Parts: sequence; structure tokens; C-alpha cells
Amino acid sequence: MSNNANNELTSRGWNLIREVDIKYDGNNYGSKELIYCKSGYVAHLQYAGRQETEFGWTFSFAMTWGPSDECR
Repeated sequence: MSNNANNELTSRGWNLIREVDIKYDGNNYGSKELIYCKSGYVAHLQYAGRQETEFGWTFSFAMTWGPSDECR
């Protein structure tokens, strides 16, 4: 997994809260989700891992705001 996205987010004040290994059909293909918080916002960065070709994407990025269990 590239550290570029992590470095970009942390250099802009986002705090890495946790990193989660994601399994598909009970198998670990190197997929991960990183969860960041900043000022009431939550960012989810997910890497496809070795299923990149099958999924058709390398990573996804989503943001939410408002009350969150992640960023207390």
C-alpha cells in the first residue's frame, strides 16, 4: 500500500484513527480501510489490494460529517 495518500492526509491535519484489514469471502487479499478524523469530519480511504483488477479500482475515498462514533 502506498503511503502517498496517508502522507497527504496527515500533512493536512487529518488524524489516522484506525486501520482495518478487509476480508472478502473470508480471504485476506491485502485490502485495507484507513479511517481519519478532522474537525467533525470522517474520511474513509479503502485500498483494493490484490483484487484491484477484479474490482476495477485501486482505492476509494469517502467523507462524512456530523456525529460519529469514530471521532469522539
